[in-house]
Amino acid sequence: LGMWFLTIAWTAFNMGASVIKDYPFVQIARIGANTLLGGFSSGLTFFLLQSCFPQIFRFEDLTGALLAGFSAMTGASSFVDLWYSFPIGFCSAFFFFGVSSLVKWLKVDDPVEAVAIHFGGGLCGAIWI
Repeated sequence: LGMWFLTIAWTAFNMGASVIKDYPFVQIARIGANTLLGGFSSGLTFFLLQSCFPQIFRFEDLTGALLAGFSAMTGASSFVDLWYSFPIGFCSAFFFFGVSSLVKWLKVDDPVEAVAIHFGGGLCGAIWI
């Protein structure tokens, strides 16, 4: 239930930030669609990886992968076409897993994986732009 609230809030944040810039409504709808597609493609990628390698990937990290996809799309959502959201989301799942594994290996106290979500996803989005 909490993930649904985060999904709605993150999409509304990205769309609301573009209202300030006076974008037309079609552009605002595309920003929302890009945000959702990037996040969901990241979550789907992570889910498929977890299904293939259950000893490496934890199902609990699926929420973090979704949020990393949203984080990756925050900066890119107003600049890319709809199809471009899929590769960004796909790569953000791997960035999330890499940063999450690094933080756990370094034994940094990050129970909600905020570093992996925002740094991993944000880095992926910045590279793809």
